[in-house]
Amino acid sequence: MNRNLHVTLHLSTASLLAGAAVALGHLPELAVHWWRWQNPLLGLAGALGLLSLWPPNAPLARLGPPCAPR
Repeated sequence: MNRNLHVTLHLSTASLLAGAAVALGHLPELAVHWWRWQNPLLGLAGALGLLSLWPPNAPLARLGPPCAPR
């Protein structure tokens, strides 16, 4: 996997999760029922942001099935 694509996908997903967490805290109609999901979403967004620093060809990534040749 391309390193730039790896970082872009992780950071865009993390920003979407963080945006959802912020929306849960600031929109009263959502905060009434979904407020307890704000902290887990922020934690998940932070973890995905940190995982973007992990190289895509690391030993852990090689445990999965091999990609099809191009």
